[in-house]
Amino acid sequence: EIDRDGDGTISWRELAYMLQEYGRPASAADEIMNRFDVDHSGTLDGEEFRAAMAEYFLGDVLRMLQQSPRPLLGCLGGTRQ
Repeated sequence: EIDRDGDGTISWRELAYMLQEYGRPASAADEIMNRFDVDHSGTLDGEEFRAAMAEYFLGDVLRMLQQSPRPLLGCLGGTRQ
């Protein structure tokens, strides 16, 4: 569970921990918080967190597709050449 303290928001520490679990540097939490904590509360609410994760992980998928779409298509069961 990402919201470890159950307060309904994601703190920098919770975000950093989650990123590390996915093999990302904890320092990425700084960039994400600075960009997506639009109300400057010091935490991400649900909407802010969803926006951050969509952009953060979608960027990874797009980079993979630019490099070579074949492995991704294989993972998805695609067989087109």
